[in-house]
Amino acid sequence: MPKRDLYILGGILLVGVLLRAFYLAELARSPHFEQPLVDAGFHDYWARGLVTGQWQPPGSNEDPLIRAHPYLRPPGYPYFLAFVYWLSGCSHTAARVVQMLIGLLSAALGYLLGRAWFGRSEGLVFAGLLATHWILIYFEGELLAPVLLVSLGLAALLSLGYWRRSLRALPALGAGCLIGLFALVRPNVLIFGGMALLWVYWVCRRRQQPKRFPRAAAAALLGMVLTILPATLRNYLVAKDWVLISANAGINLYIGNNPTADGLVAQELPGLGKFETCYDYPALVRTLEREQNRRLKYSEVSALFARKAWRFVREAPGRALALTGKRALLFWGPADVPHNKEIYHECRSSAVLNALSFAPGWALLWSRHFRPGTFPLVLSLAVLGLGLLYTDRRREPPAHETPGGRLEMIVLILVFVGAYSVSYLPFFVAARYRVPIIPFLLLFSACAICGIVRLIRARRARQAVVWLAGWLVLFGLTCVDWAYGYPPATDQWFFLRGRAYDRQGKVREAIQDYSAALSVNPGFTPAHGNLANIYLRQGLVRQAIAHCVEALRLKPDDVVARHNLADALAAEGEIDDAAAQYREILARDPLDWRTCNALGILMAKHKRFDEALAAFSQALAAGGESSGTRANMGIACARRGDYAAAARHFSLALRLAPGDPKLEQFLQQAREAAANQNR
Repeated sequence: MPKRDLYILGGILLVGVLLRAFYLAELARSPHFEQPLVDAGFHDYWARGLVTGQWQPPGSNEDPLIRAHPYLRPPGYPYFLAFVYWLSGCSHTAARVVQMLIGLLSAALGYLLGRAWFGRSEGLVFAGLLATHWILIYFEGELLAPVLLVSLGLAALLSLGYWRRSLRALPALGAGCLIGLFALVRPNVLIFGGMALLWVYWVCRRRQQPKRFPRAAAAALLGMVLTILPATLRNYLVAKDWVLISANAGINLYIGNNPTADGLVAQELPGLGKFETCYDYPALVRTLEREQNRRLKYSEVSALFARKAWRFVREAPGRALALTGKRALLFWGPADVPHNKEIYHECRSSAVLNALSFAPGWALLWSRHFRPGTFPLVLSLAVLGLGLLYTDRRREPPAHETPGGRLEMIVLILVFVGAYSVSYLPFFVAARYRVPIIPFLLLFSACAICGIVRLIRARRARQAVVWLAGWLVLFGLTCVDWAYGYPPATDQWFFLRGRAYDRQGKVREAIQDYSAALSVNPGFTPAHGNLANIYLRQGLVRQAIAHCVEALRLKPDDVVARHNLADALAAEGEIDDAAAQYREILARDPLDWRTCNALGILMAKHKRFDEALAAFSQALAAGGESSGTRANMGIACARRGDYAAAARHFSLALRLAPGDPKLEQFLQQAREAAANQNR
């Protein structure tokens, strides 16, 4: 590396460090920093379980049974996070610092890739874009996978580029290992793995050395197998179930292809109920097991969901095709479609991200269907860069490169972008899923910037103006929201902040954000439900009842609001009215075993033990066979004086949760009481 490049790259990385330091300081004040939600929260739970051995799920969530089943989600990121937690004592700050360092490493890799096949200027500009792009910095601050995918994607293509230069097996083996690691984080990349082997064959034919292909292909396949095999073997050893990496392909396919699908992630599945996080998956499995009247492996569950999805496609091909088209338009559209958090408002609430995304400037042109932003800018520049590379294809390659190398790398990058984007079309769209292709769009954007500068320096201003005029037209087209897809949900943003504050015990801030959500959207029922829950905990029963009644007026089938209303009525001493609310839920859904449990606990608390045991039995019949349900039955039997029955239930609870100290204590006490009773 020339010293001049070294100094410039060092300056770029220093700017990247400062931007990330300022953003981390902002992020530390966010309620989500210590209370990650949804997928980030699940990753945090999984990683802490691996490090501490404590697998008690947060709040009222059901145990997702990670240790007893094949991986539902890809394990790569949770294991990476667990490694950082193991080193740092489960520090959220350390996790984000490490991810930001990986982001800076990606900028350095970008320099190497750009310099090797496009030129020194392109490499430096590419590194600068990677170090300062706001959405890359944003995801480096989230407990989510994109930060790993960006670095692994760059490293994999860099390794394939080095193989292309020498045609030796070792770089191919390294590329295979990197693609395998990528697959452990996001299995969709295996489609690119297959396409990469075709690219390897094409390169060997172009270099007139086809005999090199078998060795290179075998090395790449070996690398992929060696990295993926541990996950496959673990899945089989734990559950006797052959799952390659993770078992979520089927449900993701059904989320994207069902009668209520809209191209985005759904939290309710028709005929199956809530699926907000992976904590809800065991309940969905039990529902399918009741349908099939047998126990199901996770691979079978995935296959059943896939069959449901394909049945929808066969029965409504026009609707399925329209959904696929909408997903494609959303994937390449101007909106940063959120999954767990509202990215638009997260960006606007940060001074660093707001400045890097040029948000004040875009606001002057923003309209309902015309949404100028950073992604349209990058996409249009990338297309301009490809056009300039085509017209300038005779330009001398870097001194160490052979003729034709740039074309082969461009084809490889386009294969990656195409295969990766197509792999999401059958499922659903979110901005974080397109993040791994953004670096390669930035690479072509760097080529566009350098190409225009070269035209100007060569005094070919007329050509530069023509290219820039074409780019402006292209930029305008990419700013149009052709899918009419996703307006930013301000109410959801406030709601998620309120929920994070609520989990931290910051009640005043939670009430403010829930109230702000309702001021934006008075019909936002989840905010009513959570406000009712807070007021109920504070003993403000009448305020809680008012919010529950309003939520049920807006949405009569809102289970959370009806649960809260039942709790409020019970707190007022109106036990029969509270029980009536639970029975109203069960009238709509007799298989809601959680509500059966809640009804049983209410009845047991007020010494109506027969009704309590009937409710718990209904929970078991509805598929709620869990340690909690059995423990509740044991407690009810013990309080009724039937200690022998209590001991049986506690024993069954221990089979479901072996080693639980409370259950062991309850069982011992019940056995002693039963022995004394028999005397």
